[in-house]
Amino acid sequence: MIWFLIWIGTWLISFFLYAKRYTSNKVFYGFSFVQFFYLVATMPITALCLLNIGFDVTKNPEVINIPISTEVLLSFYILSILVGAIGGSIHASSTSLAEQLKNHIFLNAYSVNEEFHGPVSHDLIFLSITGVTLFLGLLGLNHPSAIPINPTLPLYGGIIIGLLNGLTVVRSTHVGLSLITSFFTTLFLGLIIQNSSLHLINYPFLVFAVVNAFVIFITLLISILIYFKSKRMTKIMVKIIFPKGHPIHQTFSIF
Repeated sequence: MIWFLIWIGTWLISFFLYAKRYTSNKVFYGFSFVQFFYLVATMPITALCLLNIGFDVTKNPEVINIPISTEVLLSFYILSILVGAIGGSIHASSTSLAEQLKNHIFLNAYSVNEEFHGPVSHDLIFLSITGVTLFLGLLGLNHPSAIPINPTLPLYGGIIIGLLNGLTVVRSTHVGLSLITSFFTTLFLGLIIQNSSLHLINYPFLVFAVVNAFVIFITLLISILIYFKSKRMTKIMVKIIFPKGHPIHQTFSIF
């Protein structure tokens, strides 16, 4: 539980710290203050928490609800964490470099850097979120808790993390991949729950995973519907989600 709380706390701090990205001029070792924090605090603490959460789940007695070994599930779970750490590192580095190149946007170096900042780092991070969610849920499925857990705890945890994840994806403006992966993750884990006679009080991480994926999907779906249906609501959404100084405010200033 302590690792779970540290994880949520770290993501909350990182999420709200993002508001300083475009207003802070502090630089540490070539990194902007926000990206430096992400690199030396957010990513390591998140990885540490997720690893310990996964290891704690596997300490529960194994019940073969799906015919996949713990070694395989844990390997893919750890791989997902590593992919996220790599994506986060690329994002912090490329974003900081972009700040130095913002007055030289016609250079080839700027274009290459933006490819790493945009599609590459974001897609790696969001694939990591999907992988962690999916394989944590499957680990929890094969390692149910010996002690009944109130389902509202993983439910609220899934809602909080899902909202943070979903809004982070919206902020990146790279919504498509996460919309697809969160939908299929929700569908897959949801079908497992529906087609089995599981007592959910013994499967807190399965509950957390499916709620997390579902909230991400709904958050992204709503943001897309707002974007295509209402210019007024889009302006409100942008004002609420995106921090002051974000370039997207200039895009929607014409409305």
